[in-house]
Amino acid sequence: MTEGAAYKIGEKMMNERGLCEKDFIVRYRHLVLDINEIRVLEAENQLFILIDYNYAVKIKSKAGVYDQADLGIDEQQHVHRGRISLINTIARRSEIRFLQLIPIQKKNNHE
Repeated sequence: MTEGAAYKIGEKMMNERGLCEKDFIVRYRHLVLDINEIRVLEAENQLFILIDYNYAVKIKSKAGVYDQADLGIDEQQHVHRGRISLINTIARRSEIRFLQLIPIQKKNNHE
């Protein structure tokens, strides 16, 4: 998926949450996983949209699973949120890229 397509999908999903473009931050994340590494990302209110296709990295979150090596998966999930587990399934370093959308915490004017 291109960065532009990922942004459009993320923008639509944020709009569904009642947020406009000025209400969230967009970050490009290029992660490198070491040999057989498992990395956990905490992204409860955030969206991580996969823009890279890497057969060696399995992704699990409350939104679903992305695992090109598992032929039993009927639908690969490209948008993840919540606790996201990234699993490098091979004995060499692997890379994966995401577009991360982070809602901005609004300040309470009554404090």
